[in-house]
Amino acid sequence: MALAGTARASDIPVADRPRITDPLDDAARDRFAASLCGEGQRRVYRSVTVRGERIDYELTLGAILLHDAQRQPRARFVYFAYRRRNAGSQPRPVTFAWGGGPSGPATSYHFGCLGPQLQVEGNDMAWRDNPESILDQSDLVFVDPVGTGWSVPAGRYTLGDFYSVAKDAGSVADFILAYLRETGRSTAPIYLTGRSYGTLRLPAVVATLQAKAVKVAGIFPVSAAMDGNAFWEGSGNMAAFYLMLPNYAAIAWHHKRQSQPAATVDAAVAEAAEFALGDYISALMRWPDLPASQRSAVLDRLHDLTGISQDVWARYRLRINGNAFAQEFLKPQGKLLNSGDGRRSRPVRQDAPGVSTLAPPTLSVTDHYARQMFGLTNAPGYRGLAPGVYTDDWKPGPLGWDMTDHRAFHDAGGLLVPCYPNYLDDIAAALSFNPMMRVQQHNGHYDLQCSSFPGMWSLARMNIPAEAAGNVKAYSYASGHGLYDSDATRSAFLENVRTIFAPG
Repeated sequence: MALAGTARASDIPVADRPRITDPLDDAARDRFAASLCGEGQRRVYRSVTVRGERIDYELTLGAILLHDAQRQPRARFVYFAYRRRNAGSQPRPVTFAWGGGPSGPATSYHFGCLGPQLQVEGNDMAWRDNPESILDQSDLVFVDPVGTGWSVPAGRYTLGDFYSVAKDAGSVADFILAYLRETGRSTAPIYLTGRSYGTLRLPAVVATLQAKAVKVAGIFPVSAAMDGNAFWEGSGNMAAFYLMLPNYAAIAWHHKRQSQPAATVDAAVAEAAEFALGDYISALMRWPDLPASQRSAVLDRLHDLTGISQDVWARYRLRINGNAFAQEFLKPQGKLLNSGDGRRSRPVRQDAPGVSTLAPPTLSVTDHYARQMFGLTNAPGYRGLAPGVYTDDWKPGPLGWDMTDHRAFHDAGGLLVPCYPNYLDDIAAALSFNPMMRVQQHNGHYDLQCSSFPGMWSLARMNIPAEAAGNVKAYSYASGHGLYDSDATRSAFLENVRTIFAPG
């Protein structure tokens, strides 16, 4: 996820980043989406064993036509939905899941974690049963926002009409309401989840639904970075520096670069957090006027925790952000850390020493899955990253993505003042509206993009009613940005997610 308005290849989950070769104006894509509306929906019936229990389910590939306020066509959302069969008479939860970007499809969630099928590693034409899917707890709808998958603008609307925080969130919220109406699920408990940029979409969707007096039962953001004050460094904002230190310590612990290694990665994070929220803050605020005797102690401690030399810390004036840490940490070895997973590195390229790249896949597991499951013969290619947002070298594209139309300005007595967006304010408002809403946040210790400690620190400091505090939980894992990309972290993550559906 690119929080500062720029993009790197590593910001986009690998499963969500096929090359974009199709044109912006794709009539074939529009015709295909239209063919899936109403009676054109495709359905198959399958079963999967989850935690020892056989789950019979209906898989639907469908589309919903959204209209604008004048009842003119606005967009066609194409979705995959899994609905448990013979589930009883009680309203069954529905979980809407989407990916990151902006703006990518739900592929990584669909086949990497939540769905009843998992992609076979390294083979986007093969999948296997997921014995830990949450389909036993909730029906699932995988949301591909406009511009991704097979979802398209309709009528007079174009892709650019959906490429902003507010417009994108508004269209996704409208899709959710339309889906619930069309499927007769309006009384079902609603759960929402997004990952990476999808965690910014998530609170904006919650706010849109709340404005329509729709209660959300629970949300679980993954690889979340929702408070810009905690993540975005800038003039006068020191929080983005001291809150990242515990994650630097986690990465140093993994690489055995700490002078006095902690016993576990969690202990390394806790030890660094104590220093970060104490002496390090004081030093940052007073630098460069900190007395020489105190400078030495602070620089030594930073070196002990992170493995980066005192000279480097001093050269940066104690202000090492995530990109700088990725460049400096293994610089003596001629290597660059992966910003999505600090456990990984690669040799520095001489032509682009500051960029960490991953080769995007050329085919999509979702595309093959849909063609095989439904016998599709008339479908254009399933689209990955929304076209026009970025160029081929992952710089901002001709359409771009507007981050300024939701939470980017503060109303100071009628004067709109630019600010670091804090999307947690939307979640706080939703908890005031519905204190029973459950919130689970999940982050990885080794993620330099949406790091665990800043995310957990900011979540714990939301201004929410006392009666809602017990419904907010945060979890961290020995993982990177792709939080569930190993069997161990996927199991731990899904075990925690199950508790959000528990009664009471």
